[in-house]
Order: sequence, then C-alpha cells, then structure tokens
Amino acid sequence: MSGRDRRILILGGGYAGLTAMSRLARLGLDAEIVLVDQRSHWSERIRLHELAVGGKARQIDLADFAASLSARFVRARITALSPSGRVVGLETAGGGSTWLRFDHCILALGSSVDDRAVTADALPDAPPVVRLESATEAHLIHDVLVRRPTAKVLIVGGGLTGVEAACEIAEAFPATQVTLASASAWRQDGGPGSFSRVAVQHLANTLQRLGVTSIAGRVLECRKGVARMADGAGLPYDICVWTTGFAPNELAQASGVAVTSHRQVVVDHTLRSVSHRHILAVGDLAFTRTPASGPCRMGCVTALPMGAAAARTVAALLSGRELPGFEFDYLFRCVSLGRADGLIQFVDSRDRPRRLVWTGRKAAIWKDYICRTTLATIGVSAMPAPPVVPPLTMLLPLLRSRRQYA
Repeated sequence: MSGRDRRILILGGGYAGLTAMSRLARLGLDAEIVLVDQRSHWSERIRLHELAVGGKARQIDLADFAASLSARFVRARITALSPSGRVVGLETAGGGSTWLRFDHCILALGSSVDDRAVTADALPDAPPVVRLESATEAHLIHDVLVRRPTAKVLIVGGGLTGVEAACEIAEAFPATQVTLASASAWRQDGGPGSFSRVAVQHLANTLQRLGVTSIAGRVLECRKGVARMADGAGLPYDICVWTTGFAPNELAQASGVAVTSHRQVVVDHTLRSVSHRHILAVGDLAFTRTPASGPCRMGCVTALPMGAAAARTVAALLSGRELPGFEFDYLFRCVSLGRADGLIQFVDSRDRPRRLVWTGRKAAIWKDYICRTTLATIGVSAMPAPPVVPPLTMLLPLLRSRRQYA
C-alpha cells in the first residue's frame, strides 16, 4: 500500500487536532489526511471569556482550512472506534451513517467541562447554567448580560478559566454582581501548578478591585436560580457559568484503548497508545510525561506541541525512520484579568513557580501575544514578534521551546 491508499485520520478539530493536521500537510506525506469533527467551525477557546462580554475570538471554517492544506474534512459525529478493525463509525449531519477506515489514527477529541457532580434545572424558563466551551455558550452569556446589566452572575470554579471569566464580566459589566465559588484555594506549596505568594496576592487584589465576591465551597445543585453549597448555603444567580474540572472524551475508553482512571489514553514517549500502536493520542485526551516536564497537564499549552509531535511520529512511521520522542518544558502560566491587567507566573520546566511574576498592563500585553502565537502555531496566521523583551533568565528556555512547537 502506498500513496493516497494510506489514510491518516485525525479525530477532533481542537488545538491539538488542527496542529497535527497542519504539520502533517507541511511534511508533504504521500498519504490522505482526513479530519473529522461534528462542528463546522473551530473557536478560539482561550478567548471565550472575551467573547462572553462582546469581544472577539477567532473562528476557523474547518472545511476551508482542511482544503487549504490539501486535506479533507468530514463533518460528522463519531459513534464508534474499532482499533483492531481500523475503522471509525460516523453519523453525518444528514442523519446517515458510515464507516471510515484508517492506517493511523490521531485521537484529539479533547475534554469537556466536568459538570457530572452537579444537578441543574432542565426547565426552559430556569436561569441558565452554562459551560463556557463554545462560541454559542459565550454568546448566550453575553445576551444575558446585555438584557440584564445588573444580573447576579455565579461562576463555579476558581481555576484560570473561572478567574478570567469573573474578571472579564466584572470589568465589562460593572453593575453585575459577580460571585466566584471555588472548592479549593490557589496553591502556594511550590509544587507543579502552584503559584508564588506574589501571584496569589495579585489575583486576590484584582478580584477585590473589580468587586468580585469570592466564596470557598463546593456547589452541589443549581435549582430555580439558587445554587446549593455543600455546607447548605444558597447562592442566588441569574446565570451560572460552570468552569470547574475537565473530563476527557469517552470514545477511547469505550473502544478498549488503554486509559487511566480519568479516561486519558496512556501513551508512550512517541504519543502512541501503549495498547494499540497505530493509534496516537494528543491534547487533553493523552496521559503522558516527559523527562523535563514530568506529567503533562491538560490545556492548550500541551495540546499544541503534542499535535506537532504526533505529526512527526506518523511521518516517521510512514517512512520507516526512527521515531522521535515527545519533548516539552513548561515556561509560564498566563492569566488575563480584564483588558488592562494580567498575571504571568514564570515557572521552571516542571511547572513549579519561580519568583518572577509579571502583572498589570505588561502581563495583559504578553497574554494577548501568547493567544496570537497559538493561531500562528496552528497555521492560520503569521507568527507575531514579542511585544516586550522576555526576562533574561527565560531566553534559553524560550529558544528551546521553539523546537517543541515546530
């Protein structure tokens, strides 16, 4: 089998899937590249909090983008995966069903906000509980804010998505009453994913400056505009934005591919499934680690280099060359805190906080720059020049990271 008889199937058109497709196309492989997603457009997920207050977030027509790369896009819902049969079951937009074979498959189905632990109203006239995952949901939030500028906005989840949404809404709609409910505090233990004392203080000060009420506790139920907390307290809301936790797509687990207890596909250093070697997993769906970074957390920061690395692995498999390993180092964490403020927590290669922190306008400019570099990494725009000079201590890691995203 050779040439266009060979098919590389990419399931999922998110950050990782689109990066994999663009890199495979750039490598000029003698194989058909097919992207499958049930959506017609990709939305810039890391800017959805901006879209929720009337700002802009880039959208990409998946069919047009695939065609520009001489790849093929199939809009369909993925109903089944047979690893041994090397076929995927699809349900098309018109309701028909079909099977699509593959030689190599890249699973890039990502994750969704994990709201399995909460019970919410299903009544059409109930105050909405929204997961900030798509442009449609961002527009819904904006519509509520425009109609009710004094609305009670409850944001569940004190992670970066929740903090960014709370600050954006409170700044753009200052008459709203924004409450941020979080089951855990920002960690300051010096471990991976934690923040420095200065960073945590800036986050707290910014929320207070913008009038956001922070409440510690877990939300169990959202009924008739009231969220019931684990301690029995009730929080009234006109709209609830649920941002806490991420749950990987269930397809891999249902198909018998080896996964962790959290449903992430277990892959080796080349991003190939340990149980099915012709299947690769990238982005939030993959569980992997590197010698430099340790375990790779979910997020755009790991999805992009994984997509690029998966393309290199497939190219090596098709040519019979030695398989390259996935390399990754953490550099910083970026948080937007409205349009004129932000937080850049510089970290070491294992995502442990350094003392170095940027805040204010400088941080906001850098966060915007990083968002624009993600579009360039996917391949839909030119790479922007850094707007400010990075810290000298970070120059070497930054230069090294270019190879990981290439």
